[in-house]
Amino acid sequence: MKKSELDVKKTDYPYLDKYPYLPCNDEDEIDLYELWLILKKRFKWVIGSLLAFVIGAIIYLAIAPPIYRTEAVIYPTNINVRVPAISQSMAEALIVSNNVPNLVDVLKSSYLREQVIKKLNLIPLLFPSEWDKEKNTWKDPDNAPTILDGLKKLDELITISKPRRGSTITLSVEFPNKPEVAYSIAQAMLEEARKFLKQQNAKLLQKYKTYLERKIAEIKQKIKTLKEQQVARTNSQSVEIDLLFSDLKQFKDLYQTIKLYEIKLDDPFQIISPPYVPDKKEPYKPKKGLILAISALTSLMLGIFLAFFVEWLESIRNRNKEIS
Repeated sequence: MKKSELDVKKTDYPYLDKYPYLPCNDEDEIDLYELWLILKKRFKWVIGSLLAFVIGAIIYLAIAPPIYRTEAVIYPTNINVRVPAISQSMAEALIVSNNVPNLVDVLKSSYLREQVIKKLNLIPLLFPSEWDKEKNTWKDPDNAPTILDGLKKLDELITISKPRRGSTITLSVEFPNKPEVAYSIAQAMLEEARKFLKQQNAKLLQKYKTYLERKIAEIKQKIKTLKEQQVARTNSQSVEIDLLFSDLKQFKDLYQTIKLYEIKLDDPFQIISPPYVPDKKEPYKPKKGLILAISALTSLMLGIFLAFFVEWLESIRNRNKEIS
């Protein structure tokens, strides 16, 4: 008697006892033509989803205000400036290298942005819906936006970025509807930052110069006193006077060095790429092509899913009807 095909396989492959042979079910195979027929049958769901998303995107693009963006690339010239310590033995020496203002911190500071708001009178422009242009006043004076509100709003429009490698800083400003305002904000920020840094650097160097002038005057006074005390100087007095003259020379040299640093710190940064007035015909946002493309792709995926889902629901209903 012939062995059945299954018996032969079990004999040749003992592990089939643990993993029995399961015949293939043709119904479990994916038939691309059948999927195409389902999509063809439910094409209204796909087209409807596509139209809904695209129309929604078009309405959004029609009502969304255009956002204009300008950029400026700057390079801090005082990044490598290090005013030397006067003397390690002088505990009261100022370490100016740790106190030179950082350009990024200045650009991000609330002080600078407040100066820009006041300089350009930005509050009415930042809150146009609350400002009455005809009467040139707030619609609700009791609840008018404050400087603090303006700072929060301005923070959303300004971006300061710096690459991990390199020293350049990029200042980006966005503003809705009015490209010239974006340019004015960027330009005002650079002007106010330069003004603030120059003032701070001048104060810092003036402290250094005042300290050096005081030390030079003290040493000169000591030398004069030692000379007046005795005409015939001892060896120890002569050595002390020589040391004082050496210190005097050192402080005078440092005083001249500080004057050189005044020139270096006079221009805190260079503008590599100045801000520009954006083209009113080409807003930075919304990106119409990208929004329409994403809407179409998303709607197609959703429409295909809905087509198969509806087909699945109908097949379940039909089965239930047949059973009942």
